[in-house]
Amino acid sequence: MKFINLLLEQIDELDPFPEIAHRVLDLSQKSDSKMSEIANVIQYDPMITADIIKMSNSAYFGISRKVETLKDAISVLGLDRIINLVLMKCGSKNFKGSQAGYDLDEGSLWKKSASAAVIAGKIAGEKIPGSKSRIFTAALLRDIGKVVLGQFVANKKAKIQSLVENNLLSFDEAEKKVFGIDQGEMSSLIVKKWGFPDEMVVIVKNSFNPKGSSKFQIESDIVYFAHNICLMLGIGVGSDGLAYRFDENVMKRLDFEHKDIELMMADFTDSIRDLEKLIESV
Repeated sequence: MKFINLLLEQIDELDPFPEIAHRVLDLSQKSDSKMSEIANVIQYDPMITADIIKMSNSAYFGISRKVETLKDAISVLGLDRIINLVLMKCGSKNFKGSQAGYDLDEGSLWKKSASAAVIAGKIAGEKIPGSKSRIFTAALLRDIGKVVLGQFVANKKAKIQSLVENNLLSFDEAEKKVFGIDQGEMSSLIVKKWGFPDEMVVIVKNSFNPKGSSKFQIESDIVYFAHNICLMLGIGVGSDGLAYRFDENVMKRLDFEHKDIELMMADFTDSIRDLEKLIESV
């Protein structure tokens, strides 16, 4: 119990998800929200607005003319992309350091989180369009637990690795044995403390170990699948990624075949250099 309390104290050391991001996300989930409402929320924060304009001019989007105003950005990119850029910008700060416990260099966790969010958002657009922003955010924040757990994992890495190798456990299972909490539980605690609704907490937690019984099953499956695509592409593969088990049942529930994975990986690989530049600029 003392250790769990120590972890909870560490959450306070993180930069909480900004209010502007919560407001934008809430508005994006309401069918009667107008574009002007969301634009006004963004425009109220001049620093976010300036960053959105800068990111809109990234080579990733391939825009032929220079974007100079928020109105231009929304007109050229569309509101969904602008919302994602706001969420990406607001969620970036905590992820950019190194996580020695997971053998992740500086920026590696951020690259994986942002890449997974882009992939998850694209899949959500095809499967459940009304939840695109929520799924994008869940994928973006899914690994936030590593930021807190990483420092403790570094001190217990030998014990965790021993459990992985000798007891044939996944890294998450070994973490749970050692600490009494795993990444999914840690991430969901952080998301809850940051004031996200219960459905987001459930999606984040279950995206680590989808069981087929969650109220938000398809959302959890998409986030889980997107992060696994990143691992398959070699993005953010730390020590835990080398001891990870992929749940084939997720593919069945999402109605994906292995050829679909190959196509997604190929499509993402084509744009990854420009996406990396965008991620680095956030």
